Amino acid sequence: MSGQRPTQVSAPVPGEPVPSGETVPSGNSAFSGVRARALALLAGGPVGDAGDGRVRLSEAECRSLLAGAAPFGPATAAAGVDEALAAARLTGYPVAIKLLDPAVLHKTEFGLVRLAVADDEELAGAAADLLERGRALRLSHPVLSVQQQLSGIELAVGVYRDQLGPVVMVAAGGTLVELLDDAAREMAPVSAGQAHGMIATLRAADLLTGYRGSAPVDIGALAELIAAVSELAVAVPELAELDLNPVFVSATGALAADARCTLRPLPPAARAGLYPGVEGFVASRRIALIGGSSARLKVGGLVARYLRKHGFAGDLVIVNPNGTEVDGARVVRTVGEIAEHVDLACIAVPRGAVAGAVSDCVAAGIPNGIIFSAGFAESGEAGRQAQEELVALADGRFRFVGPNSMGVAALHRDLIATFGMAMEADSFRRGSVAFISQSGSIASALFSRAEELDVAFSHWISVGNEGDLGIEDFIGYAADDPDCQVICLFVEVIRRPEAFAAAAARARAAGKPVVAYKTGWTDAGRAATASHTGAMASADAVYSAFFRRHGVVRVADLSDLFTVATALSAAGGAAGKRIGIVSMSGGACSILVDYCESLGLEVPAFDGELRAALEALLPAYATSGNPVDVTATGIQQPELVSDSMRLVLGSGTVDLVLLQLGTNADPSATVMAQKLAELRAASPVPFLVGRLGAPSLAPAALRVYAAAGIPVFRWPEQLAAAAAASVTFGTVVSGPGPQGASAREYGPTGLLRKG
Repeated sequence: MSGQRPTQVSAPVPGEPVPSGETVPSGNSAFSGVRARALALLAGGPVGDAGDGRVRLSEAECRSLLAGAAPFGPATAAAGVDEALAAARLTGYPVAIKLLDPAVLHKTEFGLVRLAVADDEELAGAAADLLERGRALRLSHPVLSVQQQLSGIELAVGVYRDQLGPVVMVAAGGTLVELLDDAAREMAPVSAGQAHGMIATLRAADLLTGYRGSAPVDIGALAELIAAVSELAVAVPELAELDLNPVFVSATGALAADARCTLRPLPPAARAGLYPGVEGFVASRRIALIGGSSARLKVGGLVARYLRKHGFAGDLVIVNPNGTEVDGARVVRTVGEIAEHVDLACIAVPRGAVAGAVSDCVAAGIPNGIIFSAGFAESGEAGRQAQEELVALADGRFRFVGPNSMGVAALHRDLIATFGMAMEADSFRRGSVAFISQSGSIASALFSRAEELDVAFSHWISVGNEGDLGIEDFIGYAADDPDCQVICLFVEVIRRPEAFAAAAARARAAGKPVVAYKTGWTDAGRAATASHTGAMASADAVYSAFFRRHGVVRVADLSDLFTVATALSAAGGAAGKRIGIVSMSGGACSILVDYCESLGLEVPAFDGELRAALEALLPAYATSGNPVDVTATGIQQPELVSDSMRLVLGSGTVDLVLLQLGTNADPSATVMAQKLAELRAASPVPFLVGRLGAPSLAPAALRVYAAAGIPVFRWPEQLAAAAAASVTFGTVVSGPGPQGASAREYGPTGLLRKG
């Protein structure tokens, strides 16, 4: 991993505990009124009907829809020039005048807006010109709107309903909103306190607090508006998109000058519950392998061989119409011939035979299965339909993983039901990390490198296409399984967000970190939507917000997935972000300080009693101010390192300590490892260890660290990434963070992903 940047870790939304999921706000009659009007508009199918069941509303319709729920500047509709003049005199100059029509979403692009109109003469000319432009554009329902000319800093506030749920956004606004690309997003709803945290992350935030002598604006009013819009999105699930842009924020409040929104009928709800029978997959005592084969490299042959090779002690029954013997296992020609109860069916037959196998399992009363066969939803529309037919055949009576799954392994139970060739290894370390992946080939490759990655698994799950069961079902199971302490995910898409939220909540309640690597993080896959908010809500930004909301630690690099998992398994969550650094190298100290600060961690200076104690302990040429540079003297006197660590850990000034070693070698390195192992057992403050030297120089020391449950990270950036993850998870499990703290993805400055 040399040369890699530290991982980016998604922090939870600051200022609030992590909620378990969306909740509909109660007691707000304005929101109830909005929903009633939204339902009426959907039923009526007005002019803005998009033809797909969605209804796009003009500014005037949005103002009517949101009456009482969102603050707008005053506006008066006018049918012609005379009515526009009367409205302007009543409003008071200067005014803005627009030509509205349901067919026009972005009025500025069509020249249908005039700003800062100063008097009757200018207004009459502007109104006439706008009406003429409307005729030239052949608008069918044009109406003039005379509005108070608002002033202040222009922002945009909106919501976009992603398949993961409603996302609220605040951004530097006006006509340049996409160009500026200065936005903060979170899953709705958010509180006003969380909205303050969102505002603080904007590059334009300094403009709001008074920049170069300008007056500060009412940030509280903006935060309340963001919170209200987010609650509105939850209370009105038919609201697909809403843009309030621009929102003028001044010293006297926040008012919207324009709005666009889209309504849509509610789609069918995805399954929100978790399957309670996952235990049947990992604790099976009798397995029917449908399509078992004596051919070593066929899927059915590999599954049979790996089950036997790795110690499955239960009853393996091969179902094969040819009756061919497979590794001495009992063979039957049909599932119906098995008289005993079967816990798990493993289906390894060609695609065309899968439906029949599923029907046989249903008829036999087999509760659970793994479908290894491919050629379903991953292969196109015909495959998707075939997959849906499998779900219908299973009818909830046969619950399955797959199709296109590579299998399931429960290592502590010696159940290895997979054809992944990582299982060619003769033995595996059993550990506490559950790895659940939507990519079978990635899962198998990483399993094969477990020793190299210094990770030991409790469970290894390939969920395939998730035709029935998915990652969330196995997260929920792992949260309750004592063999698992950390849950790692390889995620391509979250298909059942409510179920995922429930599973993540179960893991949080159990104190088990969930660490995710998500593919597809570029903007290339961003869906085209009608509004500014939707256009800026890239899939990656939404996933980042979703993971933050549900306390999932997101890593940016696949190589960091198990680095972070190992750190969290060893150190858990730090109580805060104050980091102490101890090393035997000034260069290593400098590297770690750079990484920690780029990751949003604090490296506070040591002074007072702690500094005096360190100075009394260390040579005069050592450094004791944080970082603590013991110097190379620590190689000859390893107790200097452990005693320095003891002082720092017991000082009450830090929440986590990082020890970066260099090229110390056995036997001195072993002495140091033994002292640190003793220290770990007694210290209330966690610490993490990094070592740059070659492992071959200190094999005995590394064995001591491993026996004590102390992971040793190979690179300083890994050590810093581990620290950031520990701090993030500490925030998840401890509840509220500092009010107004930045809700951003951790990562080096300049390398952050948007979101």
